Amino acid sequence: MTPTEFKRWLNAQLQEIEPHIGEPPSPVFAETVATAKAYAYLLGLHEFALSLPDSELGKTPLTAANQLRRCLKALEVPAVDTGERDTLTPPEVAKLLKVSPDKVLGWIRDKQLRASNLSNGNRARWAVSKTDLELFLKTKQPEPRATPKKKSVLRPGAVRRYS
Repeated sequence: MTPTEFKRWLNAQLQEIEPHIGEPPSPVFAETVATAKAYAYLLGLHEFALSLPDSELGKTPLTAANQLRRCLKALEVPAVDTGERDTLTPPEVAKLLKVSPDKVLGWIRDKQLRASNLSNGNRARWAVSKTDLELFLKTKQPEPRATPKKKSVLRPGAVRRYS
């Protein structure tokens, strides 16, 4: 399923659910959200898919509709407004995407994000074109969030032995 098909599917599901808002919970609505979660994961929206709750026995139509609207919002690609310029610097890209400038430079180094080196010296001065940034945003798959390691908890009075 493509992102466009997923958007169409989400909109169709919303049209079916909205007349039922105010009704009691139903497993049908929970199944719709579970299907949306599976599609989001298949499309590479891993972090977003993990944020959706797992299937519950009963989900109200309002809750299901809100979660489907979140799916639609997650599919939106932010518009890039560069004013009169056709390019952005890595710090400007970082601010727009809410990541660190080092992350943007890493994408450039890894050739995930195309950029032009405007420097004529030893130090690189990167410029990212608006079209290259939009292409990157359409093809970039979010990295799955690392799960934190659980800290071991010792009961009071226990002794930890080190060898």
